[in-house]
Amino acid sequence: MKKIIIAIDSFKGCLTSAEAGKAAEKGIKSINPSCHTSVIPIADGGEGLLDVLITATKGKYITLSAHGPLMKMAKTHYGLSGNGRTAIIEMAAISGLPLVPIEQRNPMLTTTFGTGELIKDALNKGCRNFIIGIGGSATNDAGLGMLQALGFRFLDKSGHTLGTGGQIMEAVANIDTSGIHPALRETHFMVACDVANPFYGPDGAAYIFAQQKGADSNMVQRLDEGMQSLAEVIKKTTGKDITNYPGAGSLRIFSHHIKIAASPRTWQFISQAIIINPANDSLNCLGISAGIQRLVQLPAFTNQTPHFIEIPTLNGFVQVKSMPLHTAKYRQMLCGVEEHATHDFS
Repeated sequence: MKKIIIAIDSFKGCLTSAEAGKAAEKGIKSINPSCHTSVIPIADGGEGLLDVLITATKGKYITLSAHGPLMKMAKTHYGLSGNGRTAIIEMAAISGLPLVPIEQRNPMLTTTFGTGELIKDALNKGCRNFIIGIGGSATNDAGLGMLQALGFRFLDKSGHTLGTGGQIMEAVANIDTSGIHPALRETHFMVACDVANPFYGPDGAAYIFAQQKGADSNMVQRLDEGMQSLAEVIKKTTGKDITNYPGAGSLRIFSHHIKIAASPRTWQFISQAIIINPANDSLNCLGISAGIQRLVQLPAFTNQTPHFIEIPTLNGFVQVKSMPLHTAKYRQMLCGVEEHATHDFS
């Protein structure tokens, strides 16, 4: 009996990872009804990460109210792993772009404060390990809002406490850490993301991401200059130069207060979390994707002979037998996704 594992990322605003996987499964079954399939939800650090890890760890959702990107209270949630030791937070769930109407999107004003409130709630519940997916946010505030919710104070040159949003970065002159949550120093964070942009500059957060969050060209320039100014304050305060630090972010910036793990490539991290371990040689192929065009990333779909590929797992690498599949059949398999997705893309 043929066996296939299907692990497909979500299609933003269209299909969840599980829905896309089920659709592909339908296409596979139309080719070979007797084939055994296993659908495994995955995510890339943005929307869907929480659902994937809750499922993988047999965890539960925690529902609460927190401040959205424009500081309006909203219902949201985060997760606790099955053993209750790890909090799983998806930034997009409370600081995400879809939460802001198109006409109100403005990264000078939006804040990550709500994400910090979720962290604070989990800290108060005793969590000391966190997995945070930082994709899909509506913000470009360097995580200052999140840190404000955890007790950090950002002061201007006159010693006044600053407000929220990306606009405050250019005004930060001093950082007061005297009131930070006491549990932070004993807490470990794992950040899930798939980017390694520097803090500022042509390839920095503002120039690469701010426009999609509602910034015009003037805002992009101000945000980038604000991040450059903030980097100098951080260096003065912590002794850390984050100018060319790949993937620089607020959790790493203040790592003398917070224990941070190096962010892995998210697919590797997720594959370890959900333990994709096809340890028997009866598996015929593994389909992984971040989009229809990459539904199956195996040469087996073009080669004419069986071969082995390596898949990362918790215990290192395992060899997976991959059988050839004719291109026409590959296209037939895709139809399961296409018929579910087309009407939403149009």
